[in-house]
Amino acid sequence: MRFVFTLLLTFFYTMNFAQEIEYSTNWVSGIKQQVIHKDRSLVLNNGSIKDSIMYSKYYKLKKVDKGQLTLDIILKKVRPLSVNPVKFDIIVAGGNKGYTSIYYKTSIPFDKISSKIYIPFEAEVDSISVFFISSGSSSFSKIEVRPEIQFGKTLRQWEERFVTKIKSQEMVSNLVELAQTWGAIKYNSPSISYNDIDWDEILFERLYKIFADIETPKQSIDILLSYVSSKPDTASIGLKSDSLILENLDNSWIQKSSLLSAIQKKRLQIIVDNPPAFKNKYIDRSDNLVYTKLQEKTLHKNTLPNVYERLVNLFRYCNIIKYLYPYKYTLSGQFDNDSLLEELIPKFINATTTLEYNKQLVLLNSTIKDGHSAIPTSSIGFIHSVYGNFAIGLPMHIKKFKQDFIVTNIDSSFSKTTGIQIGSFIDRINGVPLHESYQKITSYIGSPRPDVHQYLVNREKLMSLIPISDTIDISYSTNKIDKTIKIKGDISLSRLFSKLKDNNATLQKSIEHHGIYNIDDSITYINPAHIDTSTAINAWINHSNKIILDLRNYPNGKLDIQSFISPDLLFAKTQKLSHYPQRLIESDITTTGGANYRHSRKIVVLISEASRSNPEFLAMALRAAQRSDDITIIGRNSMGADGNVVTIPLIGSPTFRFWYTGTRILYPDHGETHGIGIKPDIYVPLTEEEVTMGVDSILNNAIDIIRK
Repeated sequence: MRFVFTLLLTFFYTMNFAQEIEYSTNWVSGIKQQVIHKDRSLVLNNGSIKDSIMYSKYYKLKKVDKGQLTLDIILKKVRPLSVNPVKFDIIVAGGNKGYTSIYYKTSIPFDKISSKIYIPFEAEVDSISVFFISSGSSSFSKIEVRPEIQFGKTLRQWEERFVTKIKSQEMVSNLVELAQTWGAIKYNSPSISYNDIDWDEILFERLYKIFADIETPKQSIDILLSYVSSKPDTASIGLKSDSLILENLDNSWIQKSSLLSAIQKKRLQIIVDNPPAFKNKYIDRSDNLVYTKLQEKTLHKNTLPNVYERLVNLFRYCNIIKYLYPYKYTLSGQFDNDSLLEELIPKFINATTTLEYNKQLVLLNSTIKDGHSAIPTSSIGFIHSVYGNFAIGLPMHIKKFKQDFIVTNIDSSFSKTTGIQIGSFIDRINGVPLHESYQKITSYIGSPRPDVHQYLVNREKLMSLIPISDTIDISYSTNKIDKTIKIKGDISLSRLFSKLKDNNATLQKSIEHHGIYNIDDSITYINPAHIDTSTAINAWINHSNKIILDLRNYPNGKLDIQSFISPDLLFAKTQKLSHYPQRLIESDITTTGGANYRHSRKIVVLISEASRSNPEFLAMALRAAQRSDDITIIGRNSMGADGNVVTIPLIGSPTFRFWYTGTRILYPDHGETHGIGIKPDIYVPLTEEEVTMGVDSILNNAIDIIRK
């Protein structure tokens, strides 16, 4: 059934339906103010709050299939009574027979007279609880929370307000230019930060008025521009551009615009061409150019934001990439022209369920092809989003090798029931060839490399996760005999799937031995990911002349890799975001060396597609040390996501992690690493035995090399 926001029945204000609502109120803190029951709202009049209170109201409803909950919040004459900050939170929980279909939490400003919150829900609801939570001391003349439910099957209001409007290409194009203007001001003009303007709230208001036919997009853009000065700052970037790297600088959209007037174009061009260095309220640098933290409001944890919140998410993400992402130049202009926003605005608006909306989030994330955010949520959540349907796990591990999909592990009872064995080849599931499913899945993975796609699909067991259905047909072959079996699509399959373990013997041994053990009398294996503080690390290192250093997992920081590297070796160039959007500043990175460093050791370093971020940086330093030390890097190209991570906070979407690589990492000769990875000195191809049996081909080759 399609999701709607139509106003057919109003439970909280229509007396005809009063018998269908049971309500109760509860003061948790025992505050003495009079509670007035009016229109079944939460109301407090003329009182004061000390420390904290929680006021809740419970509504029992006749079951509602889907709809929207609206909260009108009125705060009048709220005054702090102490230096302690005053904070008001609203939590809304709703569900049916114990299943939660609504969970929404947000803070509301105490100095704002009224707020309106829209909470869409897509599953059945038979009860709703509203909690008003206050902390800090304050007085007030009135606090009121008015809930209202809207539901029904009629699509008219939804169609008229949103869907019909975005069928117009002109409307979509106008929204694109609104998004671009909003972002240009946000990151280039100090006015928003100096005046502490809630730029998201300004956009919410513009979007509401545009869709309500109160304001045109051109008028909205004029309003956005009214918040900033029309004159360039005297200390602008125009005086300092010679020292900056400008590969990402592209604001050609302004002059290409068909919506902007000549005056609007001129003002925007001044803003983006002459940004001063200022402390942007949305970027926390902590006086350190290396690390950037984005300070965006997440507002709530509802998995299905309303339309305005979704568009703010989309506009926010695209402008962060446009102005702050050091690798934007690799993205074929998608974030500099209209194409991406024009494609995604209708999709974000038309997403009428959480799964449909999540699918658009995964699609958006995949556009930057950044290994740090290759899969931005859990494996099962990712598959839910890709298929737009809930999924279950088959109790067997299906992994890809070349063009085949091979069973590498299987639950014994499932094997007995189906005849599928370790080594069986899976051809189709529910009539869909697995190579088609694979192509669909990998199109949503944020990496440009097919080998990384295969690694992630195999690691996360994504081919074993399939859309849920009443029955499941599996076509497979064992010992060259083709068979098709039909099984019941039962949730118990997922429970068996979750119990299956991988057959990675090297990883397991590393864990058991706290990351360090002797392969033989002369060779020490070290995996920094599993170094235990109780291990006598220095003793191992000092007595080892042949070391295999495994950088195929993320180090936990207990081992100083610099101990293996001589000091003062230039091993990387970094280009970090300067104080000016779209412009980078370059630095040299050299090794520091460690107390245990000595020249006499022979070191073999292991890397693969699993080496991401910090391991790649360490491998670059070790490569630089090859000039003076006996160091060999062996394996396969690392993932190609070197550099620190920046989180993009979005409204809602609590299970998603949106990251990007915040620093451009290059070789000293400016050779690229992003998306390419660190190339080994000796390449070890992926083998069928490695995929199916867990044979560690890279480690075995390393042992042969280090013994020579």
